[in-house]
Amino acid sequence: RKADRMVPLPDDALELPAELVSASGLIRRADAAVHVRAALGVAIAALPARARAVLRMYYLDGVELEAIGAVYGVHASTVSRWLARARDEVAAATRKALTAQLGLDRAAADSLLRSALSVELSLPGLLAAG
Repeated sequence: RKADRMVPLPDDALELPAELVSASGLIRRADAAVHVRAALGVAIAALPARARAVLRMYYLDGVELEAIGAVYGVHASTVSRWLARARDEVAAATRKALTAQLGLDRAAADSLLRSALSVELSLPGLLAAG
């Protein structure tokens, strides 16, 4: 199951939204991938320790919800809610970082994130680093 949870992002795989590409090449594809990875890394690092640990167990180690729940003495549905909340927090923090770093509005940042997530950035790689 572990293999089902990650698909590495090739450096040239990120499709930029049309509104981010200008004649002068405002944001190059490689630059965008670097910004998205960096923003995701910072967002994950900012999570509380338990959230990072649960994300690591689930995405990196392939541990089932029930087993994670047993570690924390909670039901699998609680772990599922923790994961959903952590993913939401990571998405919000990543969006905020992209808007600040690249001067994007929310719609453009969301479009960039959707593009990145459509090719499934490697959460396990980012989690292993944090």
